Amino acid sequence: MELPLPVEDTSENSSSNAARSPDAQPIQAEPDVLVYSGAISDIGAGRVFSKTRSKPTTSRHLDMLLTTHGGSPDAAFRIMRFLRRHYDRIVIHVPAICKSAGTLMVLGADELCMSETAHLGPLDVQVAKVDELGESSSTLTPTQSLVTLCEESFRLFETHFFALRNRTRFQLSTRTCAEIASKLAVGLMGPVYGHMDPIRLGELQRSLTIARDYGQRLSTSLVRDGALDALVAGYPSHGFVIDIDEAKTLFNNVRCQSPADVEFARAVHHKTKDALKSDPLFVEFVERKPRPRGGNQDAISGGKHDPTSGSPDDRRDSSRATANPAPPADVHSNGSNQPSIPRGDCPAG
Repeated sequence: MELPLPVEDTSENSSSNAARSPDAQPIQAEPDVLVYSGAISDIGAGRVFSKTRSKPTTSRHLDMLLTTHGGSPDAAFRIMRFLRRHYDRIVIHVPAICKSAGTLMVLGADELCMSETAHLGPLDVQVAKVDELGESSSTLTPTQSLVTLCEESFRLFETHFFALRNRTRFQLSTRTCAEIASKLAVGLMGPVYGHMDPIRLGELQRSLTIARDYGQRLSTSLVRDGALDALVAGYPSHGFVIDIDEAKTLFNNVRCQSPADVEFARAVHHKTKDALKSDPLFVEFVERKPRPRGGNQDAISGGKHDPTSGSPDDRRDSSRATANPAPPADVHSNGSNQPSIPRGDCPAG
């Protein structure tokens, strides 16, 4: 679904035709536009619920601009379940970064729109490290550790078994060699296994199933076969970059930002960057504002940052930023720990 910035039609013919057609079908409502920038949390979920219930429009289509480093998978699930009850079609736009729980939300959309520099991330759940303050690790780490230990144990057994058989010129029986090799492998690997807590392993395994189970319940026709398993356990690190080309191998309906999408995302970013300095979470419905012919006005209105509000200096700064855009750049920090909006869209073709 494109995000055009419609040109206001002020022609007399349009008004007269509408007046002469009382039986004409009502005009399809424009999609609602929800901006979510910040951590996926219960607080963010609460804001989505209250603002959706109180919005004045009745559109059944939603365009959601999502910028997040991740957060709670429980909150992500609640948000998408709630939005699916209110909208028939959801398009998630990722202008910059959408990691972890944000990627989980993408599974519940009908279409994904990404910029050239935008990226998603894997779904392996992160858990706090024991006895470490502020540090986390992937739930895949213990699982991968067990796989590595099993492989190493078998390699040690195999190495010692064949060494005994060959060096004794087969004087030792197969059974004897196997018993000796087994004792050597157990003696070497036993202390390593002894450091592993089976209860902790069980807890981590249960945590790992959270993303998979939520993903199964949220997945729409957007998600390709096998994509969920790949997102949960198919990438080597939690920070692995899933750009638009990689995303197309996971999702069916992925498109690149159109020029109108890019322009609208810039306008949204300009209106939200000041709010993010005081509050790291921004959740708000915004409204596309028609652009008069020959005009150069902002692309959004409404919400907390209406372009008609603010001081004259703010409006003058906005006009100057539009007239003199910054040089092209990739995603970078804007001082609020939230990514800035990339300027370019994807190359043609």
